[in-house]
Amino acid sequence: MSKQSRFVRCLALTATALIIALAMTGCGVDGPTWADKGAVYDNDSALEVQSGVDTSALAEKPTADSAKLRHQALAALRRQGESASAAADLLTKTFPSDINGVPVYVERCTFSGAPAVLVVEATGPKDGKLSSTRLWVVSDTGEILFAGSR
Repeated sequence: MSKQSRFVRCLALTATALIIALAMTGCGVDGPTWADKGAVYDNDSALEVQSGVDTSALAEKPTADSAKLRHQALAALRRQGESASAAADLLTKTFPSDINGVPVYVERCTFSGAPAVLVVEATGPKDGKLSSTRLWVVSDTGEILFAGSR
C-alpha cells in the first residue's frame, strides 16, 4: 500500500470517527435533571429546591406545547435508569397528560418521613408561555404531599 493510500485511508477513518463522535453528542440524555441522593425535605426545604431550579430553557415555549414537551421529558427521564423510570411511571400515573407542566427537575427523596418524588415543572397560563414553575411532592402511591408555584 502506498503512502498516499495509507494517508487517504487514515483520513477516512478519522473523518468517520469524528462523524460518529459528533452524532453521539446529539444522543446524550436530555430532559429533566434526575437526582437520587437520599435527601430529606419538608415544606420549606422543598420550596428552596424549587427556587434553585432553572426553567429558563422552556420559558419562551408556548404552554400549548406542554403535552408534547412533557411526553418528551418523561421519555428522557425513563432513559436515566430504573429508579428514574419508576419516577416517570409514577408521574404518568398521577397526573393527566394534558396538565400544563413540563418536568425540569425530578428527585427521589423522603418528604416528612415518607418516600416520595419531588418534581419541579415549567408551567404557564393556558394561552401563555412556560414561564412559571410549579413544585409537586408525590408519595410512592401517587398522593400529592405538597405543592407550590411561583
